[in-house]
Amino acid sequence: MKNSPKLTREAFLECNWKYEPEQNPVSYDKLHSSLKKIAKEKLDIGQQEQYEIFELLAEISLMYLDADNKDKPFRAFL
Repeated sequence: MKNSPKLTREAFLECNWKYEPEQNPVSYDKLHSSLKKIAKEKLDIGQQEQYEIFELLAEISLMYLDADNKDKPFRAFL
């Protein structure tokens, strides 16, 4: 994502993305797969900014929050 345009909340909202998980709690693996699929679709149709938004969200979805660990609250999910 070198030389990327600034990704903004407004740009994200323009994507009109909705995710309705099949299960509760959310399966982060399925969320990640969904975001990667949408990112590829956006890239294939030339929507670079939306592609970068979904790629970023896909990468973030791989982080696992361990709220009990104050020294290292985030770690790789996979």
